[in-house]
Amino acid sequence: MSSELLSHLETAVHRLEAVAKKLEGMGLPAGGASAGAAHHDDGKGAAAEVSPNVVEFDEYLNANVVPFVDNCNHLEALRPIGHATDDAFKFMRKVVDASTKCKKPPQGDFMKFLEPLGKIVGDAQNADNRSPVFNHQKAFGEAIQLVNWVLIPAPVGHITGTLEAAEFYLNKILTQAKDLEDPDKSTHRAFVSGLKNIVNHLAEYVKAHYKTGLEWNPKGTDLAHYSAGAGGASAAPAAAGGAPPPPPPPVDPNVKIELTSSAPAGGAKPGGMAAVFGELSKGEAITSGLKKVTSEMKAKNMKDIPTLQPKEKGGSGPSGPKHAEKRDPRLELRQGTWFCEYYENDIEIPEAEMKQNVYVLKARNCTISIPPKVKSIQLDGCFKTRISFSSVVSTFEIVNSERVTVYINEQCPNVALDKCSGIQIWLNDKSVAEPPVIITSNVTEVNLVVPGKTPEDDPVELALPQQFQTNFKNGKLVTEPVAHSAA
Repeated sequence: MSSELLSHLETAVHRLEAVAKKLEGMGLPAGGASAGAAHHDDGKGAAAEVSPNVVEFDEYLNANVVPFVDNCNHLEALRPIGHATDDAFKFMRKVVDASTKCKKPPQGDFMKFLEPLGKIVGDAQNADNRSPVFNHQKAFGEAIQLVNWVLIPAPVGHITGTLEAAEFYLNKILTQAKDLEDPDKSTHRAFVSGLKNIVNHLAEYVKAHYKTGLEWNPKGTDLAHYSAGAGGASAAPAAAGGAPPPPPPPVDPNVKIELTSSAPAGGAKPGGMAAVFGELSKGEAITSGLKKVTSEMKAKNMKDIPTLQPKEKGGSGPSGPKHAEKRDPRLELRQGTWFCEYYENDIEIPEAEMKQNVYVLKARNCTISIPPKVKSIQLDGCFKTRISFSSVVSTFEIVNSERVTVYINEQCPNVALDKCSGIQIWLNDKSVAEPPVIITSNVTEVNLVVPGKTPEDDPVELALPQQFQTNFKNGKLVTEPVAHSAA
């Protein structure tokens, strides 16, 4: 063996040992490499093989995710973002590991498997505009949608698109950080650079290993039987302070419990059950302290005092979407966002660009068309509105709205609905090829309309669940949509 080849082998071994030490420090599996795969003890004496893709994903985590989480922990307000990032990418590692050990599951089973990721993405959309790190929350809410790459056939563009969607808020963070002193300035700048590293390097990893989408092992087991073993699941941490206290001893039936209480010092009246029994012992005198109701206090004699009027039938109240105050419509571009407000006639926004957002406020009885691809679209407080758009980079969102019809013509990775009723989402032949992930909260009457099997068939209308059944099984809550079978 030549000295040059021997030198390369020694360098490779040192590199793998360094990676193993780093992974052990972050609670991830580590081990030596052999024939392109790592091996780990599964706790039962057997060696579990770990794919090279998983090993390289661990390297990605250690180089990008761990420093970002550590930086978030330097500032109390950023710690929730750090925790969410840590949870999301640890679960993503579990997904990558499962794909190397399992055959491709049915879509429904895979979506159920991904529920923890969906919850993280959904929670990240609830930014608090009163928080001092509001822009950080918004940037993270846009960027964390990169986890949906596991559902997309050509995911690299989606991953890089989330950074484009977050860029507006990242720039605001840097602008605000200029007026701060170290170490806070460094923390905010590191947040921006760290989030960019997470997105950019994940795009590189996915491009190298999953350019056409997540790949499964055709000879693997069913996803339902997947066990992360040493690499994908960790034991629950022990409770602080050691083991929990023992339960209280059983009550002795021979011990008599008396409902008595001694009066406290100072002559105060006794409290507890003794006070209750003391009052009851007064008999008819118990009502002596009550006030008399005079004839003027009776409702039938209070004709001059206005009473509450019932709310209009079928309405949402004076402040609801149907009774919104009328104002002059306005369409303007401010700081990268198109504001389309108070429209009651059809409108098209052809000048919008991919790096811009569209915000529609209190539209009524109108159709809104957005031909170009944009960063994101949000509808707020709209009623009887139809919106047709080509594509969005990150999210299409509807809040506090009723009877909205949505036409997705090309691509939309995510749809978020909150406090909505009567929503219809139409997908055509292009958009149904890469259907959006739909996250709902407090919604009713939401339907997804997809094309029929053939061009001659009628569209198929699918109702999203709005009733759920929760059972407590094996120490966990199991929630499933309620299924109504025909009688």
